[in-house]
Amino acid sequence: MHRALMSAVLATLMLAGGVTAASSEQDKNFVVTIDGREVGIDLGESLEVETSSGQKVQLSLRRAEKVTFRGALMSFVHRGDMAVSSTTLDKDITQHLLASANGTVIIVQEYEGLDPTTLLELMLTSVTEESIAAGAKMTKAETTRDAGGQAIKGLKAEVVNGSDKTEVEAYTIGKDGKGVVIVTQMADDYHDIDQALLDEFWKSLALKL
Repeated sequence: MHRALMSAVLATLMLAGGVTAASSEQDKNFVVTIDGREVGIDLGESLEVETSSGQKVQLSLRRAEKVTFRGALMSFVHRGDMAVSSTTLDKDITQHLLASANGTVIIVQEYEGLDPTTLLELMLTSVTEESIAAGAKMTKAETTRDAGGQAIKGLKAEVVNGSDKTEVEAYTIGKDGKGVVIVTQMADDYHDIDQALLDEFWKSLALKL
């Protein structure tokens, strides 16, 4: 299981001895090992387990409220009830996607062997071209953000189609033949709900460049 997903679901383990995570067992989604004995448990479940010495201990499993996703060139914090989906686009390009149920999206692409700073306009276009083709109007402006003490340059766009408005931001940073591309997208209707997701991302983003 992906390390980030494991971090999101592994929880408070109230035990006297050591506990390790393993694969699913029978109808349970998780397994913990206590004194060499494997015990199946589901998320949100609490169990009483007897150790080899006869001691009874309480075991519970819950999601962490916040977890850290770590890539090769960056890391960031997100809500524990969400998971990052990673895809290899090319031998030197890996894409990480975090999306809310409302369609708010955070995309981070890691480039190893290529400086992606020239791809800024292309990335913005790739995200907005479908809406533009459907008749939406876009306004954009240059912008910058701070990422772990590093200033990254980008473009901030507003895409309007009738009463629907979507905010799209794209950023690139590169150094020594590698770099990161970041794209975020959020519909104005969900600003009050999902702005905290984007705020947490930018506050916690750390670049390894």
